[in-house]
Amino acid sequence: MHVHANQDLVTQPGEMEGWNLPHNRRASFHNLHRIVRYGFSVRAPEVLKLTSCTDERITQLDSVQKLCNANIFSAMVVLRGDQLIYEQYAPDFAPHQAHTIMSITKTMTHLIVGRCVEDGLIDLNAKVRDYLPEIGSGYADAAIQNVLDMNVVNDYSEDYSDPHTTALDHNTSMGWRLPANDTRLTSNREFLCTIKSDDLLNRSEEVNYKSARPMFSHGSLSGSVVKVCEITLSPLSKQSASSTFSTCLRIIRESRTPTAVYASVPGISRVLVLSLPGSVEALTANASEATLS
Repeated sequence: MHVHANQDLVTQPGEMEGWNLPHNRRASFHNLHRIVRYGFSVRAPEVLKLTSCTDERITQLDSVQKLCNANIFSAMVVLRGDQLIYEQYAPDFAPHQAHTIMSITKTMTHLIVGRCVEDGLIDLNAKVRDYLPEIGSGYADAAIQNVLDMNVVNDYSEDYSDPHTTALDHNTSMGWRLPANDTRLTSNREFLCTIKSDDLLNRSEEVNYKSARPMFSHGSLSGSVVKVCEITLSPLSKQSASSTFSTCLRIIRESRTPTAVYASVPGISRVLVLSLPGSVEALTANASEATLS
């Protein structure tokens, strides 16, 4: 029988896989769990029962209407506790469908690790090698907390303008692309063990936010350094989301480089604002809409 390589997974001109070409990407993001060779999925034994309680204020926000009518839109769901206060879906998407979450995996990982810390299973001050003895020098001596904070310097690169970037090789180990003819297929775990570093310590007080790169089609952050500012607000100030947001914007405006501002009110709320070229004005226009909580 005649067989040929799965074109969804074959590297195409431009170094993207077939599923990740612009004309295929939307359908692929809706069906990636059916396209890739293998993956990992988890379902909870219990689910949260939601009560529908629509907040019409969300529907009336110009930014929400603009997002829901954009050609990139798939779905938007807003929960407050166990209340479903807003949901909207694109014509080619539905509540029962899955959508790839890409780097939102980091958020899920933090939640899982948080539970493990609470249960005494993980020590945030321990080294990665204490739990994964086989891990390579790119993570072995890093503290768990620094890995969670993406505050580790190693040779992993995510610059998609470079056909040899580490991230594309990583796609092969994750089953997102077929390996080259002369390449041995490795597992994801094996691949992560090949990441190296001569010095894990980030001495720059700045973060090279590599994970931002896939989100921007024009690569405006590719290889750039993002300045990170952290501010802690007193719980006694009862500072609202909108005023916290304004504080973040003020810091961003005063900075001459791409800036991420992490603002926290201990035990109450956290706000992260990442500025990009030309984005501060857009954020300012929507600052008044940050009052929903």
